[in-house]
Amino acid sequence: MSNRWCELTTIFDLSVTQVCPPGWELPATFLESLEQHGQVGRVSVSHDLDVGAAGADVIYTDGWPPSTRQPSPDRDAFMAIQIDQATLDRAGVATLLMHCMPVRRGDEVTAAAFGDHRSITLAAKANLGPTHTAIVSHILARG
Repeated sequence: MSNRWCELTTIFDLSVTQVCPPGWELPATFLESLEQHGQVGRVSVSHDLDVGAAGADVIYTDGWPPSTRQPSPDRDAFMAIQIDQATLDRAGVATLLMHCMPVRRGDEVTAAAFGDHRSITLAAKANLGPTHTAIVSHILARG
């Protein structure tokens, strides 16, 4: 998931910050490839959730561990980047929370943060079916 957001920085002036425990950073070769493609936006990495979330428009989180990595991470290392309501409050009153699902409340996000009015995950997921249908319909109509 984070790779796709980072790839968008090659065509949009978008700022993406990956917040992760040490050792879980995006590969340097991947970050270099973004620059080689004429990156317009920027990608940064932080191990501090408060630094990474400060002023964010959207906090987008994934389950633990990220599906592309093995072995399972040290739970304590990941608990340091758990999204809770205090994180949302420090990020800003207009900051939205997204989760790519499935969510495990109490791991990557607390139940209170997931239930917060700034969490738009369920509304976004409800739109996936109609969005995908519209895309497929558009493609088939062109053929």
